[in-house]
Amino acid sequence: MKKIVIILMLLSCFAYAEPPTGINLAHDVTFQLVDGDLTSTGVQYSTIDTTGTAAAELVLFSKTIDLVFGNQTNRTPSHKFLIDLYFEIFMEISSVSTNTADVEWKPQARNADGTWTDLASYVDLPDVDTTFIASTLKGYAELSSTLDEIPLNFRILIKCDENDEGVGKLKSGSYIRVIFRDITWGV
Repeated sequence: MKKIVIILMLLSCFAYAEPPTGINLAHDVTFQLVDGDLTSTGVQYSTIDTTGTAAAELVLFSKTIDLVFGNQTNRTPSHKFLIDLYFEIFMEISSVSTNTADVEWKPQARNADGTWTDLASYVDLPDVDTTFIASTLKGYAELSSTLDEIPLNFRILIKCDENDEGVGKLKSGSYIRVIFRDITWGV
């Protein structure tokens, strides 16, 4: 009976314990990828870009994901370790002048200035026409040593099997959601 009382006493001590100073258990933040002027249909798009040499990758879109606001210069040094990263990307793809262009795109991310990690394999859109078609990709990223903290870099690559034919743009509503823990140094 004494063992049970001692165990219950120990458990009650931990039930009211607060996390150590400087450690937050988790944050959940969503980053919208596209901003800018609205079109007449009420949608925002990234800059439209066209592929060059056949099969060559083009960086269609890139963004740094960080929690610095405005022109803040005095940052508290901290590590923001990713617990989870979810993405939902809405692309629109077309060709310049043909209906035989095979256009592919994929998202990538990395720790700031690190090695790029594919968030998914190439999405292949065969025989793309001159009219924009929608392509959506969403899911959880597999975290690794090259993608495990904030700030992080995000980009979308696009390529086409024909010279100067693949056209792409990122649509509003595209976002990255990160869940992370923040450990402040020296606190």
